[in-house]
Amino acid sequence: MAAPVGPSNLPLNLTRIVAEAVSTTPLFSTAFTMDPSLLCKAFFCFGIAVDIGGTLFPSFREHIMTYGSRGTDSQASTEDKKQSRTLFDYVASIQVPHTWFTHYYVVSVSSSIFWAFQIYSHGRIFEFLASYSQPNHSMTVNQVFLAWLFMTFQGTRRLYESLTLTKPSQSKMWVGLWLIGMAYYIFIGLSVWIEGAGT
Repeated sequence: MAAPVGPSNLPLNLTRIVAEAVSTTPLFSTAFTMDPSLLCKAFFCFGIAVDIGGTLFPSFREHIMTYGSRGTDSQASTEDKKQSRTLFDYVASIQVPHTWFTHYYVVSVSSSIFWAFQIYSHGRIFEFLASYSQPNHSMTVNQVFLAWLFMTFQGTRRLYESLTLTKPSQSKMWVGLWLIGMAYYIFIGLSVWIEGAGT
């Protein structure tokens, strides 16, 4: 007999629905049963491939990868702006202020605090990821702690610098780079401890 849907058991029903969807979709079922350290490695390899590949295409490099002091002159003439724009030009024009770099370090510090709490308290998310982690024991507890400590120090230092030393600027960066940077700090927060999850 199915449990009645109500406020008290809504998370249980939602969890069951998501689990069924994940288990019946091959891509998701593979991704969610994969070793989390392998997912981190795949993310970083993909990032390297895009970074190297992006430098080979001048249009991509000019519109997407350059920003701040390396950016191209955004004060294009009115006639140039009136010319027909490609989809690529439109996507590249979606930009955010370069000062949003501060968000990276907020995510970095938050991630360090979050994972410290999860690991210390054996939280649900830690236990879930650790259950899928292959016990290769490539990192000791001391190595995990040092990696976490250095990442926390680096994120805190950069956040402090961003809040106190960074001068206001009119520079902009592509929103995709901002999102990729956010994902980077999420994955790096996981990567500093995941290979030591079995220890």
